[in-house]
Amino acid sequence: MEEVAALSANGAQDVFGFEADVSLVDDVRRLHAAVTERFGGTEVLMTNAGIQPGSGMFGPAENWTRVLGVNLWGAIHGTQVFMPDMIERGRPGLVINTGSKQGITTLPGDPAYNISKAGLKDFTEALQHELRNTPGCEISAHLLIPGFVFAEPAL
Repeated sequence: MEEVAALSANGAQDVFGFEADVSLVDDVRRLHAAVTERFGGTEVLMTNAGIQPGSGMFGPAENWTRVLGVNLWGAIHGTQVFMPDMIERGRPGLVINTGSKQGITTLPGDPAYNISKAGLKDFTEALQHELRNTPGCEISAHLLIPGFVFAEPAL
């Protein structure tokens, strides 16, 4: 956190750390309250939590529950908790959900992760539709889709 503060225009006063389990809506509510108290509100919401403990079609249900809880429900909780205040403030803003190329290409081998990221893609598209059709709303939703890049090592 010190490295980020050093890069911030206003130093440590612009940097804030908070531990939360985004799969738990009450943790996200506590985060929202702390952010609102510290900064007065939110203009940019980025849901960037993701885990990949591995899953199989007939593997442990706990892995599926945890992956879907963090990767998909984390973004849903963040949006449902933060967005009403963002919309009410009437300011321009954006939501960025971190998806994955695996949510589009759905490679074999980790179905819980793929499903969570495919669901996040659909969720983000539905959110953008909702925001676009909310009168006076100047907030847009975006899906960041990182993927694997294979390159030769630099010499």
